[in-house]
Formats: sequence, structure tokens, C-alpha cells
Amino acid sequence: RPVKVSLFERFVLAVAGVWMFFSAPRMVLRYARRARRANQRFHPALPISCNDKFAWRKLVDHDPRFVRVSDKLEARNWLDEMGCTIPSPQVLWVGDDPEAMPNALLRQNVMIKTNHAYAQVINARDGVPPTPELNETIRVWLAHDHSKVNHQWAYREITPKVFLEEDVSASDEPLFDWKAFTFGGHVERSVRQAQVDGTFVGQIFEPDESGKVVLSPRR
Repeated sequence: RPVKVSLFERFVLAVAGVWMFFSAPRMVLRYARRARRANQRFHPALPISCNDKFAWRKLVDHDPRFVRVSDKLEARNWLDEMGCTIPSPQVLWVGDDPEAMPNALLRQNVMIKTNHAYAQVINARDGVPPTPELNETIRVWLAHDHSKVNHQWAYREITPKVFLEEDVSASDEPLFDWKAFTFGGHVERSVRQAQVDGTFVGQIFEPDESGKVVLSPRR
């Protein structure tokens, strides 16, 4: 909905917008392009749209709780504390030295992951590299600073660890990925998706005018 602001407030927002742009010009331009494609205004200093709010969170809202839920291991503990009963793969081993990984587990169907970055995964069921190569790969992973990717500052505070997780990819049960997009204590969008024949399919749920969460017709 439209927001009415005074002349002084417009000046303050303009100054804040300039500061945000020079703080992260590439990121701000990327979000601005996304907003333009969606026929939305973009002003991260007055966050209303989803793109505004993501930019605000990365540049301004450094809530320390984001650190915990960005950590793949700590997020599990947080969910347990919140009383969430959604089943998840079992963690079989955690450490900071790849040479300490139990060989007995590596010969099983396990997932090798790190807790602090994206796309650092090896499925042991598909075969693992020889031990020296595997250990070197994981050492490179652990040294990677994921906070420098797209200004995702919370990763900077995570202590990197490697862990072995139960492999559920061969389960007969369908596996769904649920994403909840939250802003200001409210879930503004929930996405349920699965991978079918190599393609992601799914549904988007958003609140309607009354606040009830309903299935969105958007793809």
C-alpha cells in the first residue's frame, strides 16, 4: 500500500538509499533489477517489497539470531527448542578436521557436508575421492568465507565444521523442501518444492488481504 512521507522524511530516505547503494552497489543493483522485472518499486531504506526487505536485512538488520539459523547444525538445535517435530536426517559425526572422519562411516551411504556454506556436499553413495584428495577438498571448504557471497554477513560468525549426515535420498517417501520467508516476525511467503525428473516443481503460499495463508496462482 502507498506510504505517505513528509519532505524531511524523503530527504532522510534519499540519504539512506545513497548510503546503502555505496555500501553494496552490485547487490543493490541486482535487487533493483529483480524489482523492475516484477514491476515493483525498489527502495531498501523504506522496505515494503520482498526485494527491499532482503536488502535491508543484509545491510542493516544484523540480528544475532540470524547467525544461529544460518548454521546447518545450530539450526537443528534451534528447531528442537522451538518444538518443531519435522523429521530430518540424522547427524552421525561432527568435527573440524577431515582426517578424523571415521572410515567406517565413509563406507556407508552418508552425506559429507559443511555447516557454513552452500553447495559443499559429497554423497558417499556415489563414491568418495581417495582420502588425501577428500581431505584437501574439505580443508578448502572449511577455509571458505561464505559471508563474502552476496553480503550474507551472518556466515562470518559461524565456526566452520564438517559433518556426516544420514543419506535419505534413496527413501521411498517423497522428499519436500519447505522454505518460510519471514520479515518482522511474520511469515510472508512459504514455498513447498520437490525435484521431479531433475526439475524443481512446487507451490507458493502467501497471505491474502485478510491475512489467511492461501495457495498463490504465481509460478
